[in-house]
Order: sequence, then structure tokens, then C-alpha cells
Amino acid sequence: MNLLKRLLPRILVHKYRLIRIAVISLLTGFLGAFSLLAVKPLIEVMFDDGPGVALEQTAPERTEAPGGIPIPEKFAAKIEIYKGLVTDYVGEHKERAKAWMLEHKVQSLFIVGVVLIVISALNSCLTYLVNVMTARVGLDVLKKLKDDLFAHILAMDLHFFTKNSTGQMMARLQNDTRKVQAMLLAFTGTTFVNFFKVIALLVLLIYLSPKLTLYAAITLPLAGCLFYFTGKKIRRISERAERDDAGVFQVSQEALSGVRLVKALGTEDFERDRFDQATHQWLGRLLKFHRIKGFIGPANDFLSTLAIVLTLVIGGSLFLGDRNYLGDEFGSAEFTIYLLAITRFYRPLKSLLKLNVTYQRGMASLIRIYRIMDLVPAVVDAEDAVDLPADQPAAIHFNRVSFSYPRRHHPERVINELELTVAPREVVAVVGHSGAGKTTLMNLLCRFYDVEAGAILIDGHDVRAIHIQSLRDRVSIVPQETFLFDDTVYANIAYGSKGATREQAEKAARQAKAHEFIMAMPKQYDSVVGERGAKLSTGQKQRLAIARALVKDPTILIFDEATASLDAETEHQIRESLREMVVGRTTFLIAHRFSTVMMADRILVLDDGRVAEEGTHASLYEAGGLYTRLCQYQGIFVDSPPEEAISIQRPRAAADVLD
Repeated sequence: MNLLKRLLPRILVHKYRLIRIAVISLLTGFLGAFSLLAVKPLIEVMFDDGPGVALEQTAPERTEAPGGIPIPEKFAAKIEIYKGLVTDYVGEHKERAKAWMLEHKVQSLFIVGVVLIVISALNSCLTYLVNVMTARVGLDVLKKLKDDLFAHILAMDLHFFTKNSTGQMMARLQNDTRKVQAMLLAFTGTTFVNFFKVIALLVLLIYLSPKLTLYAAITLPLAGCLFYFTGKKIRRISERAERDDAGVFQVSQEALSGVRLVKALGTEDFERDRFDQATHQWLGRLLKFHRIKGFIGPANDFLSTLAIVLTLVIGGSLFLGDRNYLGDEFGSAEFTIYLLAITRFYRPLKSLLKLNVTYQRGMASLIRIYRIMDLVPAVVDAEDAVDLPADQPAAIHFNRVSFSYPRRHHPERVINELELTVAPREVVAVVGHSGAGKTTLMNLLCRFYDVEAGAILIDGHDVRAIHIQSLRDRVSIVPQETFLFDDTVYANIAYGSKGATREQAEKAARQAKAHEFIMAMPKQYDSVVGERGAKLSTGQKQRLAIARALVKDPTILIFDEATASLDAETEHQIRESLREMVVGRTTFLIAHRFSTVMMADRILVLDDGRVAEEGTHASLYEAGGLYTRLCQYQGIFVDSPPEEAISIQRPRAAADVLD
């Protein structure tokens, strides 16, 4: 997985800003090197014995160092060419300027000091500008990555969410992206400046003394080895640490989401122990990480100190011995500037080496992010997908449908060659034991999963050949588990219905028998319901879910245990409203309470993924089969007065359609 190659297009979107950053950083780096050269005449003036006498006069004649490191002729020739160009440029005015400075030492000190202050101020301003510009690039890249990751997770099929917990996904979106953010911000800003500082100072060191620079570079291979081997170790540990961190996130998310159950069962100690175990494993991993991180800093300091000491000792012996092996032009001022330059050279270099820790942590998180983004949803639009016509009553046909939930070992079929035809505007109840496949059948109709065999047709179109958004626009479902957002009542009712007005939301709430309790709330439709509807009772949440399904004005309506959480009086009111809700819509009622089932035009009894029985309440009860036993379990007997069936012939009146 070439992560940098995949991340690069996101960064190159800002290529023009990056070019500006590079130019400013280059200028900043060379300003730092120039400030050292500006000190050279000051040193010459401060320690000169008199006018016209320079420290260089004591320098011995240039002689090759015995046993020195040979410089390749081609490399040495190029250095001499560039060095000569610079020397010729400044040599013309050098002696005149030096003579003036020797005669006016105080003024020279003042001028050099002002120059250094101006350079430092300009350097600081440019560094600030680079930091702001690169932070913008890094944060923009991160935002786009975060948005793409979230969009990709939302696009995944339901099987993905059964395999991966919410805590794990939140860890990807929060913790992993935060590590990538740290990496992007660390490799922008001062990193650009430090990089060009290293380049500029290296050029200065080579200009002052190529030979001495080769000696000073002895420790660089050791630094490279440190960079490589610690980097591999850090990335491996970081990836495992992020996995442990996701485990901590998952445990905390589960405990806090189910805090009512935790308190009801008195399992606070158990949850604390779970959290303690998760954080203990996470702590052990981080300790290994920080042991390596703690080693890198001192090792870098040692190597940089070693390089400076080698420069001082070797350079001093070559320069201060009986002969000057560094050349006639290399005097005391040059040696002083060289020591200052080598000290400054290792300072940004150490910063760049320390960035390896942040880089490896960011890359480990980026691996985890791209593992998610590389997954392909199992349910996607076909290339030739079509839209379903709006406001057309839907005829539905299940053609020998089979399905089993994806499992690694021995998947069992939940739906087995099921054959079913539902007429437009028909109200069909689906009953059966738990696990018979009732909810799965509706999940297949909504195309939360794709069928394993057979086909589901809506108005003659295979659901796999229909645009997913078009299909979902036609279908509304009231699920078993009601979910409400921490938002207002109106926002929760209108959720999923583009442009739903207050009047439409209120009408849907009246149909769902929710208007009365909403008006009793402090801010009525503007009242916030709390996280997952915490401020509402279970029955109130269920009624808001029904209202949310109705305001969408679907042509296919699915009630999946929609009245299971309602009290008897509210359920009776909902059943009465149900006659109005289903008008003009193809409706499925999934319920264990047979008082609602008895209202359907047709009842299907599922058993082992097949339609075992079908008919009306009376005909099925008289048959004495599975349906009869299910009725008897609930105390419904042959003399129980059945509900009036909802006629499938009743047309959908314009007044019943939500405006």
C-alpha cells in the first residue's frame, strides 16, 4: 500500500500555495545562512590588531593534509568554480569595506548589529507566514480526508456495520485522523523552513571548507540508520497502539450508550474492570512506543554533539597545527563561522529526525484509514440503474428469493426460495416465530442487503436495477428500535424528507397520535428530545418514528413492530389512524401483537424462511396450523371479534396525501 502516493494527489490540489511556501522557505533558509556570513567581518574587525592586519596573516601556507579524506576531482572542481564566482563577486569591494570597518569599529558593530536584527525580524515574519500557509494546506487535506472517510463509511452496506463496532468507526474518524493531522501539520510549517535551512547551511559549510565538511558528515550515516530502524519499529507499535485505543473507545462507547442498563443491573464495577483491562493493554503498548521515542532524542543529541566535537578537534588540528591544511583563505574568522554554522546545521537536522516519530504514527493511522476506504460496498447502484416513478402505487413480487447473512463459517439461510406477490395498495401482515425471517424480508425489499438467489421486483423492476436513492425515497420504514437525534421534535420528524414544512410535520404527528404530547412540551415542535430521545418515553419515541415515516409520503410503508412499545390505549388510537395512513400505499405490517395483524387484507405466516401459510385471520385460524397456535399464545381464540380488514380497493384520496 503506497500511502504517500495516495496522499499526494490530495496535497497537490494546493500546488500553487505549496510553490509559494517553498519559495518563502528557501528565502528563509538562506537568510539564516547569510546572517552567519554577516558576522564574519565583525569577527575580523573585533580581533584585528590594527588597520590592514588581518588574522589570516598568521595562517600557514596551504598544504594537503597527510592521510586526509580525498575529494573527487570532479566534485572539487565544481566547488572551486562556484566558490570562485562568489569570491570574485565580493572580492572587488572586500578590501575597501574591510579597511573602512577597521577605521570605524564602533560604527561597524552598530551596522552589523542592525543588519542581524533586520535579518532576524524578516526571518521570523517569513517563518510565521510559512506556518500559517502550510497549516492551511495540512488542515484542508485533513478535512477532505475526514469527509471522504465519513462518506465512505456511510456508503457501506449493513453487513459492514455488523462486523465493525461503532467505537471502532469513531476511533478511525477521531483518533486516527488526529494522528494524520499531527503528521501533516508537523511536516508543514517549520519543517519546510528547517529543510531549507539544512540545505542553505550545508552549502555554506561546503563553501567554507569542503574537506572539513566531509569530516563533519561522519555521523550522518549513523543518524540515517537511527532514522530507518526506529521508524519501522515505531510504525508497527503505533498501529497496534491505535487498535488498542479503538478497543478503549469501544468499551467506553458501549458502557455510556447502555448506561441505563448498567445502572439497572448494578454492573458499574464490571464496566470499570472492562475499561481498566482495555486501558492496561493500551498503556503497555504506549510504554513501548515512548521507550523508543525517548531513545531517539538523546541519540540525536549525542550524534550532533559528536559531529560538532569532531569538527572542533579535527578542524582545529588541521587549522592550528604547524601547517594550515584547510587552505590559505581559511582563517580564524572562517573557522569561527564554520563552528557556528555546524552548530546551527544540526539544530534543524535534529528537528527533522525527531519528526520521524510523528511521521510513523501518522502513517500507521493512515494505513488503518485506507483499510476502510479500500473496502467496496456490497450494495451499489448498477451502471444502468433507473429511477422509480413517483406517486405510483407499487406492485411487489418476491421471485424465489433466497438469502443468508454473510458469515465466515456455515452460513444458514434465513430466506429460502420465498415466492410472494403483493398487489398495489394491499396491506400485508407478516407473522411468525422470532428468527423466521420477517425483518430480513423487509431488509431485502429496502435493499439493505442483496438477495443471494432470485429477485425482488417493484413494478417490474429488479431492485438491483433501481437507483438506491430512488428506492429509499419510495419506501418508509418504522423500525423495531427507534432512533432519534439530539435535535428538535420538528427536525426529527422532517429527517429524511427534503423540504418538509411545519404543516406537513404537524399533520404527520397528528396521524401518529404524537401531536398532543408534543404540544405539551415546553417549546412544542422546537423542543430538543435529547440524545437518542432520552427526554421522551419509549411510546413517545415510537410515535415520532411513525410520524417521520409518514411525512415522507412513501408509496411503500413498512411497520416493523411499530406498536410494540405502545400502551394499549395509544395502540388502539394508532390502529384507528392506520386506516388513514395506509390509504394508497402498499403496506407491510410486521407484528407480534395480533390485534394489529388482524386488520391486514392478507396475513403471511413465515416459517424457516418460507411462506408456510397465508390468508385472512378467519381462514388461517380455522385451518388450525401455525397461525392458530400463535394466536392462542396471545389469548386470541376463534370467538375473538376480528378487526375490520383494510380494503385494498380503496383509492388514495388527494386529501389523504401530505401536502
